[in-house]
Amino acid sequence: MKPGIAATPETVSRRKVIFAGGGTGGHLAPGVALAEALVSMDPHVEPLFLTCGREIESRFLDSTEFPSVSLGLRRPRWGALGASVSVTTSFLRSLREVSGRNRPALVIGLGGGVSLGPVLASFVRRRIPVVLLEQNAVAGRATRLLARFSDRVYASLPLVSPLSARVDVRVLGNPLRPCTERKERLASLAQLGLDSNRRTLTVLGGSQGARSINQAMMDAAPRLSSLNSSLQVIHVTGVRDQEKCRESYAASGVLAKVHDFAPSMGAVYGASDLVLSRAGGTTVSELEAAAVPSVLVPYPWHRDQHQHHNARVLERRGCARIISERELTGTIVLSKVVRLLLNPDAMQSMVERAESFRPERTAAGALADELSQLMMEEGKRENVSSSLGRRQESRLC
Repeated sequence: MKPGIAATPETVSRRKVIFAGGGTGGHLAPGVALAEALVSMDPHVEPLFLTCGREIESRFLDSTEFPSVSLGLRRPRWGALGASVSVTTSFLRSLREVSGRNRPALVIGLGGGVSLGPVLASFVRRRIPVVLLEQNAVAGRATRLLARFSDRVYASLPLVSPLSARVDVRVLGNPLRPCTERKERLASLAQLGLDSNRRTLTVLGGSQGARSINQAMMDAAPRLSSLNSSLQVIHVTGVRDQEKCRESYAASGVLAKVHDFAPSMGAVYGASDLVLSRAGGTTVSELEAAAVPSVLVPYPWHRDQHQHHNARVLERRGCARIISERELTGTIVLSKVVRLLLNPDAMQSMVERAESFRPERTAAGALADELSQLMMEEGKRENVSSSLGRRQESRLC
């Protein structure tokens, strides 16, 4: 339990918390971080994850002891009709998880289509508090659709387009797992097998990799060999391009550690001098918390351009620069990214700006505090309601 809060019947009996969302690591990672914070605060909390059933979700959840149920939500083949059938199936399966003895104390929507069914099922069942997590500066479709059915929306960044005034939106930051916290530099370099006398460029493409960034680095690799005494690379490629990227660096004689999935983000950030990356909400939050300068390449094909708005937050702070997808080439990697990395004055300025905006408190802890209070208040209301119901029954008798 949280220090200073005594165990009460409602806090002990109402302990199941559903985390609904997934499809990508960016949606699932904040849920895992928040679940860990809630369990640390109150060991009676029992998280349950409702997911799509994709492999990337298993990779995140396998490192935890949290159970999960796949709702089997897949990308529909038949347009709007297929989407309707898929969401309806997810809704019916979710009803089993929020009814009767399975009734949770709280449902947390993490974003993505898989959150629709569980949140709507909870709304139908009534009196189950629902909150949504929004990782991006532009609220996603799931958040916009479900906000009216929720008690609160917790945003990682100030929203570019505000939700309805009737929606309680609170900006508390993005919950991050302790394993993503930046580790000490020399220990990180040793853990990853890197040279402490070289500058480290880290390349990230999100949980599934970014083909355009991978290709630009492969194009740049032959010309990076001339800088091999002063430069080294950590490259998280995703599964598809791992071997090609590894072969490209090896053929060019570039010291590079290539992974399909980052083994330890805390060590990766600890070893990094500069990060070249996409600008997903969770990645931007990790860069902010680690205070690592970055060059961001926002994903350009999403209708709401949320990654561009995410990147602009760090750019305005002076700790990031933005390169558009269309201008990203091997030549640009050399002229803008590597040149910046090897410019001590520019890098020092970006580091100082990043440190000045580093959060003092973790979002996971702040969110866990608020959600614990929300569950306690709801438990007290239900106890009062049940007591009044029993009194009315006794009078009728």
